[in-house]
Amino acid sequence: MATLEDSVTVYTRRLGVSLGLAHARRFLRSRGLDGRLPTTADGVETAMVLVLSGLWMINITQLAIASHTAIERSSDPTFSWILQIAVVVRIMCWFVVVLLKRTVAVTWAILGDVAFGVVILSLQTRSIPPSAYNSWEAWAYAITLPCAFWAGIGLVRMWQSILAGSVCGTAYLMAVLPGALASGDPVTPVTNSAAYLAFAVLGHAGASYLRRLAADADVARLEAARNAGQLERDRHRVLLHDQATVLQLLSRGEHDPDLDLALRRQAAVGAAEIRVFMTGRRKDRPGARDLAAVVRGAAAPFTDLPLTLNLELGDEVIMDPSVATALARAVATVLHNVRVHADAQSVVVHADSVDQEWEVVVRDDGVGFDPELTALGFGLSEQVRRAMFELGCRVRIESAVGEGTMVTLGGDVHVSPRSPDLPARPREVVPGLRGSDPVGSRRTFG
Repeated sequence: MATLEDSVTVYTRRLGVSLGLAHARRFLRSRGLDGRLPTTADGVETAMVLVLSGLWMINITQLAIASHTAIERSSDPTFSWILQIAVVVRIMCWFVVVLLKRTVAVTWAILGDVAFGVVILSLQTRSIPPSAYNSWEAWAYAITLPCAFWAGIGLVRMWQSILAGSVCGTAYLMAVLPGALASGDPVTPVTNSAAYLAFAVLGHAGASYLRRLAADADVARLEAARNAGQLERDRHRVLLHDQATVLQLLSRGEHDPDLDLALRRQAAVGAAEIRVFMTGRRKDRPGARDLAAVVRGAAAPFTDLPLTLNLELGDEVIMDPSVATALARAVATVLHNVRVHADAQSVVVHADSVDQEWEVVVRDDGVGFDPELTALGFGLSEQVRRAMFELGCRVRIESAVGEGTMVTLGGDVHVSPRSPDLPARPREVVPGLRGSDPVGSRRTFG
């Protein structure tokens, strides 16, 4: 017939296995985990709950191994059995608490566990001889080390963790040291007591560092999501800005055949771009193109404007595709602004290259504006200035009331010209602009 001690051993072993597998699976499912912890604050708390639970499962295994011998050699087997049952119940209770709270930072439970550890340390030594303090029979030492570790990873302040670890270490010394002195081995209890403080301090340091890393990662992810959202909104605005201008002009119903034809063509192109955007497909970026072709293509839809194109000096410059795309959009945006706001009688677009630098100047003789009093709109600030700046290009916007506006775009030639041995051509003077200097004398990059 099985003895009571044998029943306790079998029960604790079965309990360790069931708690270690069934509850761990339930806990992971409740967190929506598939075996990999997320690198978030919630993931760190989950990891610490699992680590603490693992220590408790190890405690139950240790207790199952040591219980038979400890009860057999105890001076009071019944009392030793009661202590072991109390330890198992304590582990089960705290296990349920951390699972429900989903964190190890449960202050009242930590304080209760430290108090329980102090009681267990003081009581167990009464039922075993001093000669057994350093054996498996003195299981209270191993069982109470997680008390200090829990205080380390769960309490907010380092001093709180140090205090909890010191309380556990002091309780251990008070319970074991008198007997150890009588048996002539005071060194082992002293070194063992230091483990409580080490578990508390190292646990707190490691947990604090992991929590800080997780918090930083959460902030970085949030910032990345915000930036991604802003970029997406900017994409929408860039796509729709020029199209909104076209729709606005079409809605006016002005009877200008040239303007009406140009707007209809631009509306068709804009509709095609919007369809591509809505389907999620990206148009293949064109290969390298020469500067003159890029500017000529951007200006082509503006047949209603009094345009003069001086682009021959840009024929030799081959542009990077990304810069070419941004430049085409910038030139088109500037010409949209001229069409809507300038009331210009003359618009000159000039392209040039000198000393491995290219430059495009769009100048009108319209109404102009005061840059000190008038803030730039989305088109000039985002589609022209910021878009070009992001590619390492240079933008200068000059204007004065009644004197028109000049937008200068420039950058470095990253791809060699088609005819590198040709000497640099002299700069052209663009005549016919009211109240202005020749373009060559006003050239500035930056």
